[in-house]
Amino acid sequence: MIASPMRLAVVAGVVLALCGCAAGRSPSGTVSETPIAAAPTAVATASAAPTPTPVPISGRFDAGNGRQLWIECSGAGSPTVVLEAGGDSNSAQWPLYIRKTLSVETTVCVYDRAGLGLSNAAARPANMAGIVGDLVGLLAAAHVPGPYLLVGTSFGGQIALHYALTHGADTAGLVILDTDFPTLDPARDPLGVLLSPAEYAAMKADDAWAQATLAETVALIHPLPGIPIRILTATQAELDCFPGKTPDFCRQIVDLDIGFQADWLTLSPTAVRVLVDAPHDLPNQAVDIVVAQIDLALKDARARDY
Repeated sequence: MIASPMRLAVVAGVVLALCGCAAGRSPSGTVSETPIAAAPTAVATASAAPTPTPVPISGRFDAGNGRQLWIECSGAGSPTVVLEAGGDSNSAQWPLYIRKTLSVETTVCVYDRAGLGLSNAAARPANMAGIVGDLVGLLAAAHVPGPYLLVGTSFGGQIALHYALTHGADTAGLVILDTDFPTLDPARDPLGVLLSPAEYAAMKADDAWAQATLAETVALIHPLPGIPIRILTATQAELDCFPGKTPDFCRQIVDLDIGFQADWLTLSPTAVRVLVDAPHDLPNQAVDIVVAQIDLALKDARARDY
């Protein structure tokens, strides 16, 4: 469950029922949705524009810095949905059902970061700026049209945020799936609260690369009021959230995450928070809810003059 130094938030509010799963897929759980400050939901307006022609993209492209990254895009329309996997996962984390469903409505892309999946074995970038730079280079090399609605799960949510902070003009929206809000404050980090100081220091030392990328994003954080943002927080605990810890510890992690992930709402007065009755891997454990929330994010983005 703790695949990166991120996941967290508190809400009270409106309960929204979303549809259940189709047979044979993972359960979609239940959700409650709370817009802060009772912000009105954006409504997409109909367009008389002709239906765009699909331009399928599949293969490795030179993203720069000697890295050949694999990307696959399907569907047609704007904004383009870019699905960002978590931690050391690759594009296979995103079920084909999600990609096919979204491609009926717009262009949708998955890709593998350096050293993962079908991308070449080049070492991963040294920092978050390098990860985002790879994505920028890949989208340009593959001629993937913007703007982009970035959907990031776990660590992928931090990548999506960093992209928005540095390429706001190309960002149509963000959908963040169970990602901790970037912070260097141990009091806002579930592990900082629950681990002993020695354990916490050892964890940070073992994951120095992730800590460094986190610090980069923290240094850049600023409000994004013009970008539609949706945050999904998982509420089910897992049994293996941290090596050697008990199920009770994992439950406490999730309870703190539910509180701390509310910090995402500070980025925009129109940000929307959703609590999902499912474990951390939302792309596979809450398929229908994820699709529904991305669909709402598309409507939000299309109502915005980007």
